[in-house]
Amino acid sequence: MSNRNISNLVKEIVFAIKSQNSQTLSSLFSADPNYTPSTQSCLSRYEILHVNNSLKDPWNQMLLSHFEVLQALSIFDYEKAYDFHSKTIISYLKIFVKQKRWALPFMYSLNFDLIKLSKLADMRLISQGKDPAIQMKAAWIANKLFSACITDSVSPELESRKWGTYKTASILFKLYFSLGSFHLCKNIIRAIEASPLPNFQLFSSADRVQYNYYLGILAFQQESYIKAESHLSYAASKLPFKYSKNLQTFLALEKVRELVLRKFFRRIYLILGSTRIHISYFKVALDSVNYSGGNVDPMEVHCILANMISKNFIKGYLSESHNTLVLSKADPFPSLFKRTSSPSPLLLQ
Repeated sequence: MSNRNISNLVKEIVFAIKSQNSQTLSSLFSADPNYTPSTQSCLSRYEILHVNNSLKDPWNQMLLSHFEVLQALSIFDYEKAYDFHSKTIISYLKIFVKQKRWALPFMYSLNFDLIKLSKLADMRLISQGKDPAIQMKAAWIANKLFSACITDSVSPELESRKWGTYKTASILFKLYFSLGSFHLCKNIIRAIEASPLPNFQLFSSADRVQYNYYLGILAFQQESYIKAESHLSYAASKLPFKYSKNLQTFLALEKVRELVLRKFFRRIYLILGSTRIHISYFKVALDSVNYSGGNVDPMEVHCILANMISKNFIKGYLSESHNTLVLSKADPFPSLFKRTSSPSPLLLQ
């Protein structure tokens, strides 16, 4: 990169900071793997010196780390790209905790790119036969960003970083779900419930929909079906009209998934020839077909079976004490034509 280009870039960053233009900063520090910038060449010593002299700390360190990210992306080294992007965010945290609401969009951009890079890095590690550990590291950093939002007790309400609480929480939930670390969501929920946040209805519709969606899924996994229905119904009712077609498609696919699962579980029953089937058999079977990416959480298997029973795809109940599905001796998998939608009274025993 020429010194002139470096000079122009530095000027753009300085102007964006002074004008509090979060969108411009997001563009200048983009680490989207699908974005191919024209700033991937190595910096000379003179250019590095120019950056350090022209930008105050930590912006100078952020920009130098960002160039390392771009160079790593140019050779598809996602692990290295993640490492340097995480350094960019850690440097930004030093000043983000002193900023106000204007800085949130830039933080979101850094956070989204962090998650993308962590997933790509883990996929690369898996392909090399190594244990994926990058996304868990990303969760630690994303948690720091969440804390920096929810703990803002200095800024006036309308300018507070607290307006980023629900969006950063949803980003964390999505990451925890991907990792299968559902229990970590509880800490986020407790922090939100204990914090004096602005009125929930004043947050954006997108923030409210996403947060209620994840609360609904978590409640369902914990078998709190009434609570789950409440949160998911709220999310569905607030969904923008332009996404209603997507919702209908999702519901149609969900219905097909239920029919496939019913047939799959019936085959397990026929193979084993028993009306008492330990939950582990279903887990092994689901893992064998790479359901949900493989290595299904036992709690998720339990939830799937409970849902199938509640919708009368299966007649029986779940024995909590023996971790076993106990099927009815008479027609344990009712014909789809005879099936009713009323929940089984013997769902859990």
